[in-house]
Amino acid sequence: MIGAGAPARAMLDLADPPTAIFAASDPSALDVIRSLTRDGFRIPEDVSVIGYDDTYAMLPAPRLLTTVHTPVPELGALAVRTVLGLRDGVAPVSHHVDLATSLVVRETTSPPIQ
Repeated sequence: MIGAGAPARAMLDLADPPTAIFAASDPSALDVIRSLTRDGFRIPEDVSVIGYDDTYAMLPAPRLLTTVHTPVPELGALAVRTVLGLRDGVAPVSHHVDLATSLVVRETTSPPIQ
């Protein structure tokens, strides 16, 4: 299985490379950081990296990960209530649920250099 690091590294070889990479999850963002720093890139000086979910963001790493916080406990509680309701014959209130997310800025992002 290919991680997120290799595709991120390939994007930095483009004629107009990105100044930031937004990963689909915190583990993917950490893989991007590992891959890029192994190849000599500095995070965030050369490229910013952002994760998603805020579950692994505080793992030991060279820099604390900027991430989008997802309210996982609330999401889990809603899922359990929905399953228990279905078990009891109660239809879900909605088939689409919006839970608030927020950007948690830490050490892996900086403004792009002009």
